Amino acid sequence: MTGRDPDWELLNAYVDGELDAAERARVADAVARDQELAHAVAVLSRLKQAAQDAAWDEIGEVPAVELPRKGRRPAWAAAAAALLLAVGLGLAAGIWPGKTAPQWLDQARAVHARWAQGASGEPAGTASTTSALILAAVEDFRRVPFVPDFSAGKLTLTSIDAARIAESPALRLGYRGTRGCRVSLLILADPGELSAELAQFDTEAGPAYLWRAGGLGYAMLASSMDRARFQLLAETAHRTTHAHSQPDDRTRMALAESRAKSEPCRA
Repeated sequence: MTGRDPDWELLNAYVDGELDAAERARVADAVARDQELAHAVAVLSRLKQAAQDAAWDEIGEVPAVELPRKGRRPAWAAAAAALLLAVGLGLAAGIWPGKTAPQWLDQARAVHARWAQGASGEPAGTASTTSALILAAVEDFRRVPFVPDFSAGKLTLTSIDAARIAESPALRLGYRGTRGCRVSLLILADPGELSAELAQFDTEAGPAYLWRAGGLGYAMLASSMDRARFQLLAETAHRTTHAHSQPDDRTRMALAESRAKSEPCRA
């Protein structure tokens, strides 16, 4: 390694434990001094671990990783967010007035459907899956996307795939529940005209939620999930991707309660 900051290839090797002692020490020092590098290492580590854990026969919990961020919100902001959550999690996502769903939404739904239909026997998380993830993140995204943790709602990240949506590089993160639920979070390198606000589009296959955060586009889709529960998940993902912070205790409690009160997803 030179005097430059570690590049993506070196960070990937660091996460995989493939560096010699001297290189590992140099990268560790750089990561300790740079929160952006620390964030990248934390997310890459969590994604790789999730990919390895995806081979479990039974769904287990993916441990939450508290990621470093540039600054903490003041206490009043956290309290205000908790209050909004307590009275209904703020404003519901709205349908964009005068706009139709982007043309690529059908393609995103097809990507989700292919996975959801075969998810019951998925041997996800293979080496090739992880390689596709790293390739997309390094070569196309030029940044590490934020990955929400929905384990409080009994949804575990079990699958990571590289895809192309509207000719744009994308990642599909598959969350699998214990009662038949399947949720896809698609992350697009090119967000196009997506707004930072959470937008809901109702289709024959059910609602889809779209937004922009951190220069990336996000689309969330589910199969036969209770609408109120799915909306809560989308609102949670929207907030966490903007804040680069995992759900707080109030949100985690709401996710657990929503799951307990909702019906199992239809097969």
